[in-house]
Amino acid sequence: MKRKHFTQNSFFYDLTFKYLLENPMFKIYIIPIMLIIYFAAELHNSIILSVGEMERFLMYDVKYNYPIYLCLTYLLWICSHYVLTFAYEILFTIYIQSTMVHAYKFHIKNYLVLHHDDFASLGTGKIHSLIERRTEGACKFIEILFMNFGFNITSLIVVYRSLSTSFGYSVCFFNVGVLVLYILFSIFASYQVYKARTKANADYNECSNRIYGILQNYDVIKSYNNDILEVEKLNKKCESVEKSYYWFDVVQNFTKYIQSLIIVIPNSCLIYLAFNGKGFTSLNTAIGFSLYSKQFMTMQAKMDKFGREGLNFLQSYVDITDNQLSNKKLDDNMKSLKITKHEKNIKFKNFTFNFNGQILVNNFNIEIKKGEKIAIVGKNGSGKSTLMKSLLGFYDFGGQILIDDIDIAHIQINSLRNLISYIPQIPYLVEGSVIKNLKYSNKKISDLELEKKCIEFNTHHIFSKLEYGYLTNVGESGKFLSGGQRQQVNFMRGVIKDGDIFLLDEPTANLDHEAEKELLNKIFINLCDKTVMLIIHNFEYLKHFDRILGFNNGNIVVYDCYEEFLKYSYLY
Repeated sequence: MKRKHFTQNSFFYDLTFKYLLENPMFKIYIIPIMLIIYFAAELHNSIILSVGEMERFLMYDVKYNYPIYLCLTYLLWICSHYVLTFAYEILFTIYIQSTMVHAYKFHIKNYLVLHHDDFASLGTGKIHSLIERRTEGACKFIEILFMNFGFNITSLIVVYRSLSTSFGYSVCFFNVGVLVLYILFSIFASYQVYKARTKANADYNECSNRIYGILQNYDVIKSYNNDILEVEKLNKKCESVEKSYYWFDVVQNFTKYIQSLIIVIPNSCLIYLAFNGKGFTSLNTAIGFSLYSKQFMTMQAKMDKFGREGLNFLQSYVDITDNQLSNKKLDDNMKSLKITKHEKNIKFKNFTFNFNGQILVNNFNIEIKKGEKIAIVGKNGSGKSTLMKSLLGFYDFGGQILIDDIDIAHIQINSLRNLISYIPQIPYLVEGSVIKNLKYSNKKISDLELEKKCIEFNTHHIFSKLEYGYLTNVGESGKFLSGGQRQQVNFMRGVIKDGDIFLLDEPTANLDHEAEKELLNKIFINLCDKTVMLIIHNFEYLKHFDRILGFNNGNIVVYDCYEEFLKYSYLY
């Protein structure tokens, strides 16, 4: 089945159209934020000039400005600066929270559209880590871009303008040259920082996957008393993370050290020349040097922060772009043919499936008529679930699967899945109420219709007797329900979807003997017009099925009756 591959947009495309423009808050807040940044920078420079005026008053006993005027001016500038800074931080906090929600949705969608195989190859732990880090990176990137880069660049421009006004163009151009040198070194160093961060992220992903695996298998680990073993295995992963992040910090901090020297050394030379009368003579007075020192300290702070945030900017860039999605296939099969019902048959023609070089199913052929009930038996790992998931379009395979003589490779994938009620072996329950989980497969069904369905399938008494009935919270992964109750929710969710085809993967696994018998009776009586394929391990119920598929060593044998199957039941 031909699949479309994930389209890797450029970083700047995603930044512009996914993180910024698709967020409605951006259009509301961007202009006020930029205006506040500019006026805050102007006020900061006014504060420096105001302090200079105070020093001039004290040093030269200049009486043309009264002390009260100087103090009030200073107080006005500094209070106004704080008000604008406060307003800016409030606006930006609102915007960045909106960005975080938007980025989470965007990143989760990136992975949900992946083909089943590629999703599984990444692993849920790694995907979770990637989503968290990419979202955090996106928020940090935008915060640096506007809150730090925007503010610092604007402040530098204002300072350079003030330098040219107070000390002439020579001092201004000298410091612009320092800034250019600073930027050139930062670009050179960024490649080494990029490599170190990428390596650290890769090691962190592996460690995260390991942690996620431990948490998911808590019961098994505790039952075998393997707590220490799992921690030791995790420690090996953590050691590589520790080393890679240590190297990343060394590279980053050494870069910061060189950046600081690039600012200080040239300006030390400038002051030396000014003091010796060899240039920049506007600095060779007490008041001139004092004013330049204040502006230089502001300039140094902004450049230093500019460089440090530049490294964080690069770190965020790596976190966002390190998505592990390159060359990954999408779930979308790029077909437009839609089918709305299954009327005649399902055919497997020369169906073949290989997994890691091992043949699970080899040249399987069968025609299943509408309404037939097919039992599937076989040992674990023999390919039973694979057959079902191939019909769902999860896997690529050899040969053909046809529904009503239409190859599923030509059917739009969502249209195909709309025909199928899939009931997996492990119940997936979303956090929330029982009724929310039951409606997960059919959001349009009314509460009354849902209750009638549950009565028809004799499960109403199970749900209504819970503490809050259908409104009972199932908890995370259904932890507040018993295994049998989770399985009943799982089964009824498929029934409520009301697909033409039912695929049931060991639906009786967590049920007692009576409940198992009752559920199978419901299938034969209430789903009599549905095409059903059901994986089962209890052979005593096989006599009720129309046919039995036996999976063994890559071959599937079709048994037309229970008596025929019994002769070879030892194989399964």
